[in-house]
Amino acid sequence: MKLSKTISYLLFFTASLLSLSCTAQKEQAVFLEADLYRVSTESRLKEISIEKKKLIKELKAGNKNVEPELNKRIAQEKSLRAAVKNIRYNYNDFVSIKINPPKPPCPEPRACDDYPELGAIIVGKDIRKITAVVLDNKGTVIGNLQSKGNPIKNIDGYISYPFTMKKKYSGPITIQVTRTPLSGKATTYSYPATLR
Repeated sequence: MKLSKTISYLLFFTASLLSLSCTAQKEQAVFLEADLYRVSTESRLKEISIEKKKLIKELKAGNKNVEPELNKRIAQEKSLRAAVKNIRYNYNDFVSIKINPPKPPCPEPRACDDYPELGAIIVGKDIRKITAVVLDNKGTVIGNLQSKGNPIKNIDGYISYPFTMKKKYSGPITIQVTRTPLSGKATTYSYPATLR
């Protein structure tokens, strides 16, 4: 009995919270926050790796002035690798409700992901506080996450925080997220996308 009740709920939830695998009726992007954080962090790691290679090349060419900057990049890389390794959530919790990980951000100036509407960010058990703002291409705040989330039934500890948009907008956006884990400091990261 309990299993069929869970399946019924998950089917209802899937129909209600249309995720990244959208349907034609009312498409909404529903993000798993851990994936946004992972994709953003991995993107930053690639940037740092490129910067680090350039600095190593300069150092080998005899420019010792780049050594402090190189050490800084090495420390950043180590810190970001540890952050990616520590992202925890149970993917199996989300397989049945079809919450798909986002695509990696495209190199500037355009983003790969485009959505007709932002739905929600789902936050895992290891996050104490989450805030997010949606910025248009001029850096103006056009939306944010609601401060009160809705617990997801039958998936213990996960909370869905819906987006509230201040105005209708289409074009490039940046979702700027600040996450505070249960243990650790707040981290702010950005995820580029496009609203159609």
